[in-house]
Amino acid sequence: MVAGSATEPDWAAAVAAVPGPYLFVSEAVLIYVSEDGARSAVDVIRDRFPGSVLLMDTVGSAEARRPRAVNVGWTCDDPGELAAWGLRLRDSRTLWDLPPQARARLTPGRRLLTALLDRASRGGGTRLSRFDVDGL
Repeated sequence: MVAGSATEPDWAAAVAAVPGPYLFVSEAVLIYVSEDGARSAVDVIRDRFPGSVLLMDTVGSAEARRPRAVNVGWTCDDPGELAAWGLRLRDSRTLWDLPPQARARLTPGRRLLTALLDRASRGGGTRLSRFDVDGL
């Protein structure tokens, strides 16, 4: 772990001093900064650590309009659009969009409930996505 602001490039030198491979996790971080701030953080990862993996959550515009204690800084309805930032989407799921192996272990009632909740959360909900950092 490295302490520092995700939107400032200073942390990258400390990370680069350790050999890869690199996995970056941004959970409940970049969604609260401006889109420019989020883009700056991704730019540093893309430019300094090509070939790394980024796990990042995004919030869709419909979800961002819901009342909350802290406002969302930017929205992303389709994580695939972050290809323009040099990120290749590998997988993206809502909280309720379980992998088939996990869904199979649920009771029929819970399978139905998670399917309904997943459907309700699409089109603007919160997603966790895995990206390969390819560079531009």
